[in-house]
Amino acid sequence: MNFKSFARIASDIKLETVGQKATPAAKFSIAVNRKVQGNSVADFHNCIAWGKMGEVISKYFHKGSRIVIEGEVQNNNYTDKNGAKHYGYVINVSGIDFVDTKTENEQNTQTEPTQTEQAEPQTTESFVSIPDNLADEGLPF
Repeated sequence: MNFKSFARIASDIKLETVGQKATPAAKFSIAVNRKVQGNSVADFHNCIAWGKMGEVISKYFHKGSRIVIEGEVQNNNYTDKNGAKHYGYVINVSGIDFVDTKTENEQNTQTEPTQTEQAEPQTTESFVSIPDNLADEGLPF
């Protein structure tokens, strides 16, 4: 099943390497709002982004950042070492869009950028700021 939604990153992003090839994997959760009887309710979804995508997410996003996530919903069922069965799913991220401008993102974080990040171009023309209440109205995709 495909998934695409406007969301907020709801957890710290954990970047780790997986397997013999040391493939980067960013693991995090997102919060997506939906309406229930006129009230906004947040649903939380676990996500994983592989390779360069995971590195980009861990570098430019943080808990609280707004993001558009696109990916495949995959089952994450397993049996633990005690024989107990666990059921769940994960969104395997295949695409992202920035929502916050660089200025908004810097205001939402308390860490200072490194020299490498300071040297990068400071352009925001390609990013569109979507108001927070737009998620409540529903997005056209």
